[in-house]
Amino acid sequence: MAVVTPTNKEVLDFKGLHLYHADLSNCSMRVRITLDKKSWPEGNFDEPEFYMVVVFRGVQCSHCKQQLVELNGQLTEFHQRNVEVIAVSADTEERGERAINEWDLSELRIGYDLSLADARKMGLYISEANKDVEMPQFSEPGIFLIKPDQTLFAAWVASYPFARPQIDQVLRCIDFAVEGSRPPRGTL
Repeated sequence: MAVVTPTNKEVLDFKGLHLYHADLSNCSMRVRITLDKKSWPEGNFDEPEFYMVVVFRGVQCSHCKQQLVELNGQLTEFHQRNVEVIAVSADTEERGERAINEWDLSELRIGYDLSLADARKMGLYISEANKDVEMPQFSEPGIFLIKPDQTLFAAWVASYPFARPQIDQVLRCIDFAVEGSRPPRGTL
């Protein structure tokens, strides 16, 4: 992945992981990693086929739990395909740690403090809390496949917690793209 010299000197003080994508991509964001024990990316390869960023609603979301538990169980499948994976939310660090512990996400890297401004730049929908257990505002879910050259390859964005792609469907998309040397779609 290319190293970008920032023109905004404020970013030099950021701590943690920062993902910046091409100017025409709507998925620029800044993410801090909750676990010091897990760096990202950590694969045993020089350059991944894809980076996959899964944005989830937060620890309050049972649909997110189901998706991330499934993803955690299939990380080996992604690593075999040379794909580095991280899941992020607007949750605080404490809530991110709760998701890791309560959902038993022993393998999955979890990021927290995704800003709502960055979520909007990614094309994600923003919701207000309607339950006390939710953050006051948070992003709705999305999955982004990003090429190492920072090209957005595919995106699945939802305005509601239901009807997200199944993890095995994302794996089939990756297989189809790699085996057929497919270009990204939706670029016009």
